Amino acid sequence: MPKRKRWVRRPLVQYDARGEVATHGRHLPVRIGIHTTECHDAPGIREMEGVVGFWKRQGMGLGAHVLIDKDGNSCLAADFHHICWAIKGANTGTVHFELIGFARFSPKVWWSRLKQLNKLAKWIAYLNYEYGIPIDRSIHRGVAGHNEFPGNDHTDPGKFFPWKYVLRRARQYRENGWT
Repeated sequence: MPKRKRWVRRPLVQYDARGEVATHGRHLPVRIGIHTTECHDAPGIREMEGVVGFWKRQGMGLGAHVLIDKDGNSCLAADFHHICWAIKGANTGTVHFELIGFARFSPKVWWSRLKQLNKLAKWIAYLNYEYGIPIDRSIHRGVAGHNEFPGNDHTDPGKFFPWKYVLRRARQYRENGWT
C-alpha cells in the first residue's frame, strides 16, 4: 500500500443523502463495484435526487454509496462502512458507485464525460488511501464492473467503459492529489 499522505481528502460532495438510502449492517470495504443508473442526466443534482428518491420509494433496500453525474457532481448516499445492496451475492465488502448514464454508451459518449470519469478516479484514489483497496481490476480486492460479478445478468458499466483511463487517473490522483 502506498504511503499515507496528509493532503489526501475526500472528494467534494454536492449532495449528502446519507440516511436516505437503506443500509444493511457494517463491513470493511475491500473492493469497489461500478454501476450505471440506466437513466438520463438532469442538470445539477436533480438526477441524483431522483435516483435516491427512487431507491427510497421502491422499498427493496437497494442503493449505492456514491452517485456521480456527467458534470462530476457527486452524492454521498451511505457511509463506506455500511453495506448497500447493489450486486447480488457481493455486497459485503463492496463500495458501490452509480454513474448517472447508460451501459450502452459508446466510447465517444464516455470520452465526453471526463468530469464524471475524473471524479470517479478521485473517489477510487480516496478509497485506496482510506481502506487500502487496490487500484487494480479485481472482483475480490480492487475495482470491477457490476457485469463482472458471478451470478449477475447486468452489463454495466458497459463494454466501452474506459477502465484504463479511470484507473490510471486514480493512480495519478493517489500519488499527486487533486485540487
